[in-house]
Amino acid sequence: MFGKGSLKMSATSAWTWLVVSSRATPRSLAWVAVWAAVMGTSAPLMRLASGAQPPADEWVKMVADLITGKDKDFRTVGLESVRTGDKNEAATLHFAALLPALSPEAQTGLLSALADRKDSAARPAVLALLANEKDEVVRAAALRSLGSLGESADVPLLMKSLSAGESQRDAARVSLGQLLGADVSQGIVAELPNCKADVQCVLLELLADRGDRTTLPAMLKAAVGRDATVRTAAMRALAKLAEVEQVAGMVQGVLAAEAGQERDNAERAIVLVCQRISDPSLQAAPIIEAMRPLDAAQSAIVLPTLGRIGGPDALAIVNAWIHDANADKQQVGMRALCNWPYATVVPQLIELFATFEQADTRTMVLGALIRVAPLADERSNVERLELLKQTLAMCQRDEDRNRVIERARAIRTIETLRFLLPFTADPVTAEKACSSIVELAHYRDLREPNKAEFDRALDNVLAISKAPESIERATRYKNGQTWERPKPKR
Repeated sequence: MFGKGSLKMSATSAWTWLVVSSRATPRSLAWVAVWAAVMGTSAPLMRLASGAQPPADEWVKMVADLITGKDKDFRTVGLESVRTGDKNEAATLHFAALLPALSPEAQTGLLSALADRKDSAARPAVLALLANEKDEVVRAAALRSLGSLGESADVPLLMKSLSAGESQRDAARVSLGQLLGADVSQGIVAELPNCKADVQCVLLELLADRGDRTTLPAMLKAAVGRDATVRTAAMRALAKLAEVEQVAGMVQGVLAAEAGQERDNAERAIVLVCQRISDPSLQAAPIIEAMRPLDAAQSAIVLPTLGRIGGPDALAIVNAWIHDANADKQQVGMRALCNWPYATVVPQLIELFATFEQADTRTMVLGALIRVAPLADERSNVERLELLKQTLAMCQRDEDRNRVIERARAIRTIETLRFLLPFTADPVTAEKACSSIVELAHYRDLREPNKAEFDRALDNVLAISKAPESIERATRYKNGQTWERPKPKR
């Protein structure tokens, strides 16, 4: 009825339940020993035939025999005993002393069990193993175990391992995040300037995840450093951890950032911090205060950040720049207005589009209108769609028209579907229209009440689109199935 393998696993399970959980009785232990005898394996189990719970030192020896033996199933039982059994220091030292003589596979298992045991008495043995071991997998397991067994003195070793192979790097990253104590964060800060740029980026993210606000000065310093990747990582870390008090220092990070993507990311980091102020009308205040000592050139760099925050005080400053006699200041002011987070400035944007004839200015203003027109706010869906249609009429370039079609998906109504359908007939806009149609169809509460219209629209997508994702989504939605968005890559 039972094969040898199933009997063996049953004996394994019995050992785990009875001995490790300390719920053994003389009768049950005897049965376990009989099963072991039938299998012809595991001397430690055979020693239970007496039916008595073994003394602590005998239990340790039996567990050690299971770990060092060749039988993988009983080794698993022994490792579980390390995890959950008697956690006195003498037992931990005995188990840790087994590490050098084990196979790499057994070493990895025991290191994991010792980490789960969380007795720092095993730390010296782990460090000794790291000093001599070359196997990548074993080293990674040892580094990972330091997360629960290590201390602040291990920070330099773990930081050095961030430059090793991928498995060691990942293990060291995890352990640096798990080590307890404020001195751990300060140890990381102390070593930060001595690390390569890529390692500094990892450490800044790690410091943010640790949530120790005493490291904020180090982040602010890194945000104005020489390396662009480190500056970006520092501003990203500050976005997670900083408060209003750090905004002035983060403004210096905006000034240090290179124009383009780095500066845009730095501006967004400040926005996230300012948005922690509960009153939206006060969110711009920290930036306004930080701008007071800046000269005109520096203020011109920071003003677009102020535009991203919005609010009445910010608008007054931005409008002063827009109406300045200096053409360069006007451009900076319009750039700030085009960053506005709300559609409240739409009338002013439309006026600027009509007033200025420079192509680059009109393109910038049109881009802002395309962005804010469909934003969800106190306006009705009808009003949002009408503004998007008005914006479409301003477009002269196909790329702008396609941006309007893409943004339309943010207005989830059947009227939006009807607005999009004609664009599937134009080869220039068809693919973008198909993409927006399947995005609207993604929402069952919109699709199902309008099933007939959506089915016709999805048939249209299937007949026109060449994009695999749009085709897959249209097919699934037509069949009443769901579709899972791909997870973004880190």
